[in-house]
Amino acid sequence: MNCKVWQTIFYSIGVILTGVIYAAEQNIFLALACGILVNIIISVILVKRDNCREKNQPVAEVTKTQEANNDFGKDVNLLKVAEELGFTAQQIRWGVSEYQEVLHRLQKLSEEINLHSGTNATQTEEATASIEEIASSASDVYKASENSFTQCAKSSKIALEHHQQIESMSTSMLNIVNTVHDAINQLNNLNAASDKIKDFVGKIRNIASQTSLLALNATIESARAGENGRGFAVVAKEVRKLAIESETTTKEVEDIVLDITKNITGVTTTIEKGSKKLQNMEVLAKESAEAINGIVNDVKDIETNAHNLCSLSDSQRSSTEQIANVIEQISGSTVNIAANTQTSLDSVTKQEKNVQELFEYTKSMLAIASQVQKVASRYKKPDEIIFGVNPFVSPFVIKETYLPILEEVAHDIGYKARVIIVSNYDALGKAIMENIIDVGWFSPFAYVSTKQNADVIPMVTPVVNKATSYLGFIISKKDSGIRSMDDLQGKKFGFVDEKSASGYIYPKALLIKKGKDPDKFLGEIHFLGSHNKVIEAVQNGIIDAGATYSEALDLAKKNGTLSDADIYQVAQTEPIPKDVIAASAVLDKTLVKKLTEAFTKLNEEQTRCNKTHINGFVRSDDSKYDIVREAAALVK
Repeated sequence: MNCKVWQTIFYSIGVILTGVIYAAEQNIFLALACGILVNIIISVILVKRDNCREKNQPVAEVTKTQEANNDFGKDVNLLKVAEELGFTAQQIRWGVSEYQEVLHRLQKLSEEINLHSGTNATQTEEATASIEEIASSASDVYKASENSFTQCAKSSKIALEHHQQIESMSTSMLNIVNTVHDAINQLNNLNAASDKIKDFVGKIRNIASQTSLLALNATIESARAGENGRGFAVVAKEVRKLAIESETTTKEVEDIVLDITKNITGVTTTIEKGSKKLQNMEVLAKESAEAINGIVNDVKDIETNAHNLCSLSDSQRSSTEQIANVIEQISGSTVNIAANTQTSLDSVTKQEKNVQELFEYTKSMLAIASQVQKVASRYKKPDEIIFGVNPFVSPFVIKETYLPILEEVAHDIGYKARVIIVSNYDALGKAIMENIIDVGWFSPFAYVSTKQNADVIPMVTPVVNKATSYLGFIISKKDSGIRSMDDLQGKKFGFVDEKSASGYIYPKALLIKKGKDPDKFLGEIHFLGSHNKVIEAVQNGIIDAGATYSEALDLAKKNGTLSDADIYQVAQTEPIPKDVIAASAVLDKTLVKKLTEAFTKLNEEQTRCNKTHINGFVRSDDSKYDIVREAAALVK
């Protein structure tokens, strides 16, 4: 095949990739792109079919046919193209998967928003009605407050008038009391005068008595004098008569004075009693004046409060009317939001279906890319080594952090590293058994599983965080309430892959050791394909709990996507041996030895390792993975 043909192929591959990227919005272009890709791959396979080595031929050997077609190698490095195509396809699949999860969460959020929007719309309408009632009540309160203020003003005026009348009455009562006191004093003076008259009458009576006695003596003496005393006797008789009349008159005066004194005493007693009553009335008048004064002050306070209440109720009425208008606007907006949210939800649902279709297309594209890689591996150059890696993190991260390590190791022994990212754990073992790759970066269980079916050679184990083992964890969201394995009953649980040690084998073994059959004990079980997807699913509440390992958690914390406040470690496994980098049994033993030595020379001080937690590599041994075999046997 000449250069122009291959240029056409590469141009077509570019169209494919562009079409795949654009397919998220226009699926017809994706279908067209995939169709072009299929046609290209078929063309390549048909053109080079006769030049391809047999399926089971070791990749370390370079066929004579390839040597005879040096123009093909000179024109283009198909393996490099396949490598880039694989990376791109894996990254697209990874991105689509991430986008799918985002859309899934967006759909859930949209459903919740739609539900809450409908509820909010109903509640807002109810709130509007309630606010309108409150506004009406506020208006009634304002009117009542205004009437109350008017009545209080009238009451205040009346109370003030009564206060003045009571004060006037109190003053009059005090004047009466004073007048009565004056009358009592005058009566007391009359009593005193009467007493003096009595004394004077007594004196007159004494004088009259003495006069009568003198007149009697004079009569006796005149009788003794005979004829000479007859004139004196007449005088004495008259004097005695006057004395008797004086005594009689004095007696009458005395009786009158006694009557007057008696009457004055009675009047005085009556007035004194009345004075005491008036004194009580004086106290009552003062208390009444003070009480009415207090009432006036209270009425004034009530009037002030009523005025304030009137102002406040008027303000409340205005505010309530404004709130009613605002809530009415909110109600309308909420209804619109609910409608728009439903439209958005429909769009998200449709987009999710499109993305699901796109995801299925990416699977097809990955399958095609795998076929391209399979074909391209047959044209591997003598100085190239093909490494296979499982996508335990995103392909971009693998390319940025782990690929440089493999490139440095290959460079140290005079080779070029080509890296194929396989789709899952099984694909890695299958790729090495089909001689598509020379060396695989295996997880512990993927290695054990592959070792059962192929004679792979363990070379080295990475030293991560100064250790050659790691811990598996069952994690939950911090606020989920899941604190023990007993709490996992009926919960949605996420595993990584059935060939993952920390992401499946060990956590399942933990449950079995606790007497819990995961298939019956757990609720929904999801296989999410990678550790970071399990962590993200737990964080976002897509699953209730999940299985992962220490390094994935550390990496997420380092990248700032996870903190200790986000998750809770429900359970922990025993130490699990780390990954193993193993070679195909058909790879040249000398090359295996060189690779092993090159890996063990690497350390964290070198630029190739400082982007990861890898401190270096140590020689590995198959017996170290017997513990993984035991756990795997337990969960079968």
